[in-house]
Amino acid sequence: MQRSQPCPIIIQPESSTLECNEQYHQLIIKYKTHQSFDTPLSQSRKPRLFYPQTIEQREKESLSFKMTHPLTTYDGSANNEHYPSKDVASVSFFIILVIYILYFGFTDQNPLRPLIYILPATVAFELTLRGSLRLKPYLLSTLIIYLTFFFPYSANNTEAHTKEAVFLILSLTVATIAFKTPKWFPTYFLFSCLITVAIRGLINGLSLSEIKFGLASSNIGTETSLGLITPLVAIFLFTKGQRVLGFLAIIVTVLMFKRIGLVALLTVLLIDTLQYTYFKKLKISHSAATTVKISIILTTATIGLFPTEFYQIISNIYYNTTGNYVSPDHLSSGRYFALSVFTDNLIENLTTTTILFGNGAGYSTYFLGESSLLLDKHYPLLHNDFLRMFSDYGLIGLFVGVLFLLKLAIKDRLSSNFSTYTSILFMTDNVLTYFVFWLVFIALLRAPHLDNKFY
Repeated sequence: MQRSQPCPIIIQPESSTLECNEQYHQLIIKYKTHQSFDTPLSQSRKPRLFYPQTIEQREKESLSFKMTHPLTTYDGSANNEHYPSKDVASVSFFIILVIYILYFGFTDQNPLRPLIYILPATVAFELTLRGSLRLKPYLLSTLIIYLTFFFPYSANNTEAHTKEAVFLILSLTVATIAFKTPKWFPTYFLFSCLITVAIRGLINGLSLSEIKFGLASSNIGTETSLGLITPLVAIFLFTKGQRVLGFLAIIVTVLMFKRIGLVALLTVLLIDTLQYTYFKKLKISHSAATTVKISIILTTATIGLFPTEFYQIISNIYYNTTGNYVSPDHLSSGRYFALSVFTDNLIENLTTTTILFGNGAGYSTYFLGESSLLLDKHYPLLHNDFLRMFSDYGLIGLFVGVLFLLKLAIKDRLSSNFSTYTSILFMTDNVLTYFVFWLVFIALLRAPHLDNKFY
């Protein structure tokens, strides 16, 4: 039996629709041209003919599109339906949930806590068995540059330098592996946070004061912070539209009592709500909200580089407004003095090499632990990642860090929210070397979520 040829469809130059003949039951397909013409189309232009694809051709093209854009559907959303299943590191993420509870839920002396640092190898091993291990070229280049230059530069110094370099290498390694996160991970991760809270509550007592302070992330672990991770989950869930679970994540964050985490989380949710509700109703362009987020990143970076001047300005404003004097050191919870000592030393020892490449990973931590002026103060970390990037990696490291945040800020909705949140943390915390923070950060970015592009 001879196959009939598909009927031709006439595309009128000034028409936005395509009309088929009776054999196709007058099928109407919306047609939008992506070509530009020097002169407007007119009826004098001859109509063009084309034959519609057969079903087999359309399915083949659809499959090709899915394989080329595995995170994107035709409606602009990202989900796991188009993930090649062999790229989803399901077993590794189940292991992550278990180790996470062991890591945060028990004491710092728990011998199982170091297992969390084998997770990059676990993900790589699983994907290798699946035959789908791939690396992201630009991140691989960054990792190689760090390993060949910055890490040896740091390793020539003390243990603090080497330790912080290793934490950063682990985070870069996770980012370099092109894995995909299973769709169940964000929700299950939230419940693992609740289990962790319950365990710590039982260990520290069940009174409200113990739950409020005994579960504080500053009392759990020395190089990571639970109270800064749970807001990432809350942002993800609100961005995805799961508000009930999002509010649950906020409750967990409150129990952690990490002030900067709460402030950054509420700031992000406020801007996001304005951008996708009120701005849309008022027909305000998304570029306005993007500009606000970029301004926050640049402002926090500036404050981070000049922290002592910032605290002095706030102290003066408070005095001029209320008539009561509050010292900059009191406003900064004792950080002003340590920052003053550190920045004075940093400025005195500036050279062309340190300006460009810094003093090596962990320099700030080493200085704070060895300075004779800070021996009577318990101030082991700088609590300022922007200043730490400059002191440890120079202008090159600072530029890369700020560029990373700006690139995320102009990407999709979730990436933009994560960028704003992280920039606020950089201003007054130490997440640069919090490996577990970056593990969850990357995992949530690669989980299925509504990929709302700015339009």
